[in-house]
Amino acid sequence: MPREFERRLAHLCWALFLVPIPTFAQALPDPPGPYWPISVTQTAELRSFDPGEKVVGVYYFYWYRWKDACAGSLCDPIYSRAHIEFATGWNDSGKPSDALTNHPPHLEHWDFADPAWHSRQLDQIASASMDLILPVFWGVPGRYCEGGHNVAAWSKLGLEALAKALAEREKAGKPLVRVGMFYDTSTLTFESPFNYPQGHKADLRTEQGKKHFYCTIRDFFSLIPPRFWGLVEGHPLVWLYASEFSSGYDDTLLPFARAQFVQDFAGLEPLFVAHLDWRGIGAEWDYRWGAAIQPNYLSVSTVGPGFDNSGAHGLPRGSKVLREREEGAFYRNAWERALRHQAPFVIVETWNELHEGTEICPTREYGEEYLRITGHYARAFKNPEDTPPMPGPHAGEKTVSWQSGKAEGLEPIRHEDGEFRIQPSPEGAVIETASPYLYFAVEDSFCFANHEPLMLEIEVFDFPKTGADRFGSAPAVFIEYDSWDRDANFHGIYRATEPSPLAGKLGWTKHRFPLEAACLANNQNGGADFRVVAPRGLRLRSVSLTKGTE
Repeated sequence: MPREFERRLAHLCWALFLVPIPTFAQALPDPPGPYWPISVTQTAELRSFDPGEKVVGVYYFYWYRWKDACAGSLCDPIYSRAHIEFATGWNDSGKPSDALTNHPPHLEHWDFADPAWHSRQLDQIASASMDLILPVFWGVPGRYCEGGHNVAAWSKLGLEALAKALAEREKAGKPLVRVGMFYDTSTLTFESPFNYPQGHKADLRTEQGKKHFYCTIRDFFSLIPPRFWGLVEGHPLVWLYASEFSSGYDDTLLPFARAQFVQDFAGLEPLFVAHLDWRGIGAEWDYRWGAAIQPNYLSVSTVGPGFDNSGAHGLPRGSKVLREREEGAFYRNAWERALRHQAPFVIVETWNELHEGTEICPTREYGEEYLRITGHYARAFKNPEDTPPMPGPHAGEKTVSWQSGKAEGLEPIRHEDGEFRIQPSPEGAVIETASPYLYFAVEDSFCFANHEPLMLEIEVFDFPKTGADRFGSAPAVFIEYDSWDRDANFHGIYRATEPSPLAGKLGWTKHRFPLEAACLANNQNGGADFRVVAPRGLRLRSVSLTKGTE
């Protein structure tokens, strides 16, 4: 076919998709893969992870292609090599610049469309005792044709190659690595038959928005043979990235997606694992992206080795957002806590997000160090009876405290919404709040992923005050703490105690708070475990946390 004719055909395909389509009763475009619809016969022999089985997974980024930045006939003008080099330099230097923070050996063999490349990645993942990959999916419903989105085309080609690699590994008798979906919700801003124009955030409260959302899920699973799906009690896994790329959503979204999936996939119903900002959506589990900077221990534990996104900006290492790896100590510490949190899944952030320096795959900079660390801890995670209590200076103690400037297992934590000053006083140093919140971290050897009853006591300087506080009620102090109660405020991370009124008298007063179902797994802002909620300017001279209720 002459090149000019190809170009005109591509432009025509693009233009056809830009023609507005009526919003009523719009038919769904066909999915890009062959595994749809599927029959009950195909699902009858599917194997789930066993009940109580400990599973280690990893986010899998497969958008790299050394030889060019093309997916079939579609090429991305930003890159000269797909996700490896910026084509003209980030600062318009006129020549390619490095888009990676860290660099795998033999980068010239990296190719999302090559089953052999995927197979090599899966060999290394399996060698570290990981059971599950969560491939990032940049699907765009109805936009996989030759005039479609480059991002949709590479994602489709990459998953087709991954499916071939999985089948070849199965035939060779290699260890099975299962597949769940990591739904990169930034695609909710991409132009599709349900979303106009490009850059517009899909409204997931509308029928059009729901169809866009569901079809992306359907498209992913249509590309992966069902026998390779990662299932939890028969439910395929859908991991949702942030909600910020939609203009709105409500609690009807997931029921719609589940009902459609049941219809298309022989009665199977997906299990949703939602980023914390999907409030009230009705997901089965929750997690928080960003574990490579701050590990999180929620419905699932998420850990990562550190973060350096200088590559994403074409800049020298360490010049943008940076979380040092500390020669592996940061990653080991995150895993030590995941062992004791004992969620059913630990997810590693990431296998190979090389732009942001969060990878654990082998690189020229770190060799196979992080592969070895992962394998060690993944095996330990699957044998929890071998995990001793958290070691440290406060292991076995009954009480930790902060008093008159001296920290004994309790440490105040600064955060942008939790500023404070340490002030001298005749009784010793005191904390004076400059924000509505005052955060504290509990030393993890005292308690982490706690299952014991706890009593918190704070001593504050009370003073006469009239009028209501910022909550519209009489001045009071209360505690918001990291809990196991996922129905409490912000998925239980900020469960509130009953308020304790301030007496309105000059002098030091003590307030006691039982912390029911306290987890204290460093999940609050800045890695804190609880925060004191009180009027600005309140002074505290002691805080103590005691095991037991007396």
